[in-house]
Amino acid sequence: MKNLSPVWFLQSPIDAEQKHYILLAFLQEVNKEIKINNVYSPVKRIFSLIKELDYFIKSDSLDGFKKLPLTEDDKSIIDFYSKNPISKEDRKELDSIAKSALKILYKYADMGINLWKDIESRIKMYSLEIQDPDKDHGITIFRNMSTDEVFPYWWKKTEMKWESQTKKGIILKKIYIPNSYFSMSYEFIMHETLVSMGLKNGGKIPCTIIEISEDFNQNSEIFKIAKEKFIQEVDQQD
Repeated sequence: MKNLSPVWFLQSPIDAEQKHYILLAFLQEVNKEIKINNVYSPVKRIFSLIKELDYFIKSDSLDGFKKLPLTEDDKSIIDFYSKNPISKEDRKELDSIAKSALKILYKYADMGINLWKDIESRIKMYSLEIQDPDKDHGITIFRNMSTDEVFPYWWKKTEMKWESQTKKGIILKKIYIPNSYFSMSYEFIMHETLVSMGLKNGGKIPCTIIEISEDFNQNSEIFKIAKEKFIQEVDQQD
């Protein structure tokens, strides 16, 4: 899917009608992706666009955009406005463009949430019983309920530095096991995963089971959403 620049509305010319057509062209691409059940990336981008426009409306600075993934052309636009403050006339026009775009994007966001929830309804998540489990790492076992294939992952909380700021995150690493299909029990798969990692005893290592009622592979939209759901669950535990 062709992406939309975070500073698309700041690009010359500052014209409401032209920006309206740019946004509609992007949303046509979103519609095409959704029709073939590619929901994850389009919905994530819709919410990012809403956040970016909302930030612009509420802020007098463009510094927040510098933290986003920008192309060299995008950076040159931010640099230009850093050296040449936006005039009152242009600011009024840009606010109008941003607010008009938000009205359209909110409708897509509502649709996206419903599609996302429909996919999440096919994802079941629970944890194996472990007394006083560790909080900063563990095992996650994704299971394809159609084929019984399992995908064990090791997860760990981490801190990443970004422009003098420290951000918390979670890394997921796939673990390969001799038999990648469900056979005896999740406890057995957990044991096989630990053995593959060179660990003799799981001890306090927690294990989360994620059962997906759909035939999927690791590139499927539902698998991406399942990982997102798991990461959100871990974040909420903090």
